[in-house]
Amino acid sequence: MLLLLLLSLFHPATSIPVSSDCPSKTFDMPWTITNFALTPSSIRFNLIDRNDQLQLKTTCYGAFIDANVGGSMSQIENGEYIQCMDEDVAFQLRKGGVLMIERAYEDSCLGPPPYNRGIAFGRYNVVSTLPSCAAGGPIEHDQIFVTITAMAS
Repeated sequence: MLLLLLLSLFHPATSIPVSSDCPSKTFDMPWTITNFALTPSSIRFNLIDRNDQLQLKTTCYGAFIDANVGGSMSQIENGEYIQCMDEDVAFQLRKGGVLMIERAYEDSCLGPPPYNRGIAFGRYNVVSTLPSCAAGGPIEHDQIFVTITAMAS
């Protein structure tokens, strides 16, 4: 999935039509994050995509310290994208408190396989809530809307 990201050209967050005869899938609505929880040791949230023909629900989780590797740095601290339960979705919590989300999808209007895959990107800025988390307090949000900021094919 990351290879696609590196090899792709970015397009505005709209549909990417191949021909006028093909109804390309679009991201008209923002993604919804529910049950968002950020603690000094982990991040967890549910991602819901309600866009027509792209519906998806998944849970995402990452730990800041990997207890299974003797307390070594986790994927989050290394700046890696972490796959969610649905492997077409991954996230990254960047230093400075920006939550980056990418979501792969299939759309036959993009071309024949393997060129029928696209990636949509969104971001949420959690900077304003980081001080309370750094002080040891959890940050929780019932619902957050994440605007799709770019698409690649």
